[in-house]
Amino acid sequence: MLAEGDEQGFCKSGMNGRSDQYVSELADQYGRLVFATAHRILDNTHDAEDVLQQVFLKLFRAWGSKIKPEAIQDWGAYLRTMATRTALDLLRAKRQRRWREMPLDEDDPPQELMPSGAPAIEEKMDRLRQAVAALPERDAQVFTMRYFEEFSYEAIATQMGLSINLVGVILHRARKTLRETFEHVGA
Repeated sequence: MLAEGDEQGFCKSGMNGRSDQYVSELADQYGRLVFATAHRILDNTHDAEDVLQQVFLKLFRAWGSKIKPEAIQDWGAYLRTMATRTALDLLRAKRQRRWREMPLDEDDPPQELMPSGAPAIEEKMDRLRQAVAALPERDAQVFTMRYFEEFSYEAIATQMGLSINLVGVILHRARKTLRETFEHVGA
């Protein structure tokens, strides 16, 4: 397990050592964080486990080529970002698959998009997750960090390398887009 101050030394020595050993240590230390991030977005244990595996597999495959460990100053923030992006990609893929599987001969919109009655909270959350996945990547990531993971504007700005004002602008734009999406659908 890495101590807080050991991350920089870990990164520098990781370039000369065995990447599988270092990725394994990162998985041990940050696996729960990655899983929790994915689970908050997906609300599905199996999908969150898949995201956990994908994140560390991507890290292992890209170690030293696409990912320069010595340049990463906060592994927790880096891996949380990877988990968020991977989870959003999974949501997008599920949404596309669902639309492709829909019969083309039906004149009526899909039942889950109909405003009939008061849908269960889970259904509303699922529609919200799907709508967030349809946002541009950066907007979806900022929205997810703020409303699913409850990060402050300052924490989002720090982790994403943005100004606090830009975080506010992105959140405003994302909320407006989502509001329009749900008004159009009648949710």
